[in-house]
Amino acid sequence: MRFVIVLLLFAACSSPALRYGGVAPVRVVVEGARYDVYRLGAEAQAIRVSMELLPRKAQSFARALAAIEAATGCKVVEGSLAGDQALVQAELDCT
Repeated sequence: MRFVIVLLLFAACSSPALRYGGVAPVRVVVEGARYDVYRLGAEAQAIRVSMELLPRKAQSFARALAAIEAATGCKVVEGSLAGDQALVQAELDCT
């Protein structure tokens, strides 16, 4: 039972890369999926904090892209998305 409780606590958390350590996240919801978006200059990281059963990578990337653009007000540089269904990194064009 303790394992389940600990697992549920970690499922609701986001831990950005160390370089984003002092950055406060912006919580964004896209199509029911919740993301914490961290921005550092011209880079951003989106961490999905909502549970999803076997999300497709293409759909997850599209949602993360929308979350990053909504949270930062910048466009994601085409071809810069990298990561997986839970954590996506991107370069930003804020011009």
